[in-house]
Amino acid sequence: MPRGRSLGITALMVALIAGCAVAFARTQALKQDRPLARAVKISPTLEPGRSRARLVVLVRAPATIDAEMVDDQDAVVRELEDGLDIAAGRTRLEWDGADDTGEPVAPGDYRLQIRLGEPPRTITFQAPVQVQALRPEG
Repeated sequence: MPRGRSLGITALMVALIAGCAVAFARTQALKQDRPLARAVKISPTLEPGRSRARLVVLVRAPATIDAEMVDDQDAVVRELEDGLDIAAGRTRLEWDGADDTGEPVAPGDYRLQIRLGEPPRTITFQAPVQVQALRPEG
């Protein structure tokens, strides 16, 4: 193999390794960034029509948010807020266990999902609100 070609391949390999190292370092730095928002408190259970889930979110900076409840398939069942301007700090939301039509959702686990920031970022909080079946009154 000619010496010039060998040097070219070596330079290409060094450039690829250096690029991978830079990409790895950047990815690790992004992992260390604090999240834009985190859940502080999410009510663990609710019974539609009889209780409300209290959802408290802590955000790092003022933002405009959209907030919704999603089911275990990440389908939106209820829009809680659309374009709500919030200050940095704690934001309190509530959910009554109803869907967007006002009907009680089926028993199961639901999660809070918010969109905020520019460009918009979607955050789905993993702590669920467990909706219990309606008990007969009596």
